[in-house]
Amino acid sequence: MPTTTTLFSFATLEAAFQMLCRRRDPLALDGQALGHNLPRRAISLLELRSILTHPATTPRLRVELLAEVADQVRVLGDSLVGAVGSLVRH
Repeated sequence: MPTTTTLFSFATLEAAFQMLCRRRDPLALDGQALGHNLPRRAISLLELRSILTHPATTPRLRVELLAEVADQVRVLGDSLVGAVGSLVRH
């Protein structure tokens, strides 16, 4: 059973994720570069989370998308760390 601290941590993580997604230049991945019949445009993290949690998304695609996000973390730094946590949590 989740503790109050755990629930607070998830709420904080979600709030940070929403801030990253709603900034003037929201973080996004290039769907065209990723392939897999994804939209051939920038895919926001909010949309990416929807794709990752959709029942039609294969486990292989989830792994590949999360690997791409992890690569972006290495490139962009700390700003994506909270985003990754929120993507995985859902």
